[in-house]
Amino acid sequence: MRLLIDTDAFCLLGVYDLLDEVRKLLNLDISQCFRIAALPYMLKRGKLHEKLGDELSDRLAGIVRLYPEIETVENKWVDRFAQVPSIDPGETQIFAIAAVDPEAIVITNDKRSLRALLQVAGSTDALNGKILTIEEVLLSLCEQLSIEEVRGKIAQHSDLDKMVQICFSSLNPDPIEGLQSYRDSLQRDLVPLELMNL
Repeated sequence: MRLLIDTDAFCLLGVYDLLDEVRKLLNLDISQCFRIAALPYMLKRGKLHEKLGDELSDRLAGIVRLYPEIETVENKWVDRFAQVPSIDPGETQIFAIAAVDPEAIVITNDKRSLRALLQVAGSTDALNGKILTIEEVLLSLCEQLSIEEVRGKIAQHSDLDKMVQICFSSLNPDPIEGLQSYRDSLQRDLVPLELMNL
C-alpha cells in the first residue's frame, strides 16, 4: 500500500504532530507516504505560507523533506480531472494515480475537489473505497490514542480548520459525534462515491 497525502491534509496533520500516528494507524513506513512535489515551495510563499505564518511553515518545511514526492503521471485520468476547475493540479495528480494504482489510497481535506469528482465520468468506480477524509482519520486516532491525546495535539492550532475547531472546541466534551456527523454528511453528498472507512 502507498498513501498519497494532499497538501491541506499534510499540513493539518503535520501541524498537529499526527503524521507519525497516521502512519502507525495504517502500518506504513514513511517511504510509502507521498506528498505533492510543490509543497516545499508553497510553504515558502503564497497563500499557504500566509495562512500558516513563518513559524508553522518553517516547521512543516523540515517535515516535508522526509516524505517522498508524488511522481508526475500522464494517463487518461489526468486529462479528465484537469478539466474540472475545482480540482487543482495537485489533486489531479493524486486522484489520477489512485484511479489506476490498486495499492494507492488518498488522504484529503479538500471537500470541494471531492464533490467535483462526481463531474468526472467513471471516477467514482475508479476511486471507491480509496479516499480517507480528515474526519475519518481523526475518528480513528481518537480510538487508537485517546480523545484527550488528540485534543491536546490539536488544541493550539485548532483554528486552522473550521471542522476541527468545532469538533474539538473546549465547549465540546466529546468530538466523536461531531466528526461522525461531518463525515456522514459528506458521504451523503458524494453518493455514489464511497469513502474509505478505517
